[in-house]
Formats: sequence, structure tokens, C-alpha cells
Amino acid sequence: MCSNCQTHDHAHSHTHTHHHGHAHSHDHSQVDFEKHNREWYDSNATKHINVKIFQDLSEQVSQALVKQGCFDKENTVVLDYACGPGAVTVLVTPHVKQVVGVDISQGSVDAFNSRAKELGFSQERMQAVRIDSNNVSDQLNGQTYDVVMCNLAYHHFESIDTITSTLASLVKPGGVLLVSDFSAPFNTMTDDHSLDNVVAHKHGFSESRIRSLFESVGLTEVTYDDCIHIEVEPYKMDVFIAKGFKPKN
Repeated sequence: MCSNCQTHDHAHSHTHTHHHGHAHSHDHSQVDFEKHNREWYDSNATKHINVKIFQDLSEQVSQALVKQGCFDKENTVVLDYACGPGAVTVLVTPHVKQVVGVDISQGSVDAFNSRAKELGFSQERMQAVRIDSNNVSDQLNGQTYDVVMCNLAYHHFESIDTITSTLASLVKPGGVLLVSDFSAPFNTMTDDHSLDNVVAHKHGFSESRIRSLFESVGLTEVTYDDCIHIEVEPYKMDVFIAKGFKPKN
């Protein structure tokens, strides 16, 4: 699958133009990021879904994902990990056969499924389920997917090494992993300490860091396309799309 790939919702919900980085500006050792993110999104899943800058971001990310050339409307089954309320997902779904969304937040899952229903997508076409971050494969009954995507969520994960390994394990042999997030350097939220328990990485992710991550879990033909640039005061966001293939054998 994806042999034609061009080499090349968290659609965020924080009113600060996003974050990341493997450089940490505060001590993470005592922070339970999963717990804080689950609680935040349970309460705020749809908080910014109608804010124009975040709508624009979702639209540009979805367009960039489609341009990767990995979607086939007749055949491609996608797992959208940390799907949030589905802001990006609803724009990708018309281009694929099926999208399964997963998220640790029940509030996000409920918002995702409500949005899918409102837009006329059947549950067979687009549906989300709540999962825990441990033993993800078991919770998905060992299913693997043509495409696994994770959009604008990496900066929330305490260990991007762990999440990258998890995501790669969910990709079918011959399939592809797509990740979008903020490019380094990213400094918009450096001084916003209200997010310290929700955003683990505030400085963006460099190409070398992402490439190393993907290659460390056995993905090949890795690309990093710093292709999205949005600037609306006080926000400035640069977003990359990273892609890696899982070998067929």
C-alpha cells in the first residue's frame, strides 16, 4: 500500500500558538502529562474548534497530509492517534475508506463522534474510541493500519520515543506513519506556564530529531516537510509533516 506516496484534534485546543521541543524548560519528573491532558481535553475538547486560526491550521494540515499521496478512497484504512475532536480528521476522511480515531480523552472522543455524525459520516467510515496509552495494540485487538497519523499532538506526549514506537507498531508492513507538529525553533509558548502540566514540549521538533525517531523504530524513506506557515498576531506557527514507511518484510 502507499506505493504511490510522494517522497517528499488535537488540532490544537490551546489558545497559544503551539509548542514543542525536546528541550524542556521545566522539570517533568513529577508531572503526569497523560492525566493532565485527559482532564484538560475532557473539559475543553471543543473550546477552540470554531476559532479561525485553528480552523485554518486544521485545513492546511489536512491538505498537506493529502498531498503526501498516501490516501486511497477505496482502500486506505487510517488510524488517527490522539485524534482530539476530529478537526483534521473530518477533512481527511473524504479521501480514505475509513478512519478510526483513538484518544485518551472521552470528551474528545464524544466530540469526534458527534462531529462525524453531524457531517453525515457513518460509524463504519469515521468513529473514535477511548483508549489508555498502555498496551494500545491489545486495546485495538492487534489491528494494524495502512496509515497511522498523529496530528499536532506530539508536544503533549511526555516521551516521544515511546509514542513513536507505539505508532510504528500499529502500521501495517508496507504502510506509512504520518506525524504533524510544530517545527523547531518554536518559541510562542515558552513563557506560558499555565500549560506546564499539559504541554511537555514547548520548543518544536527539529528534522534531525524526528528523522532519528522514525529511523530508530525501523521506518524507512523518512521525510520531513516543513510546509505550513501561519502568522496571525499574536500567533506564529510553522508545522511539519513527517513521513516514514514500514518495510514490507
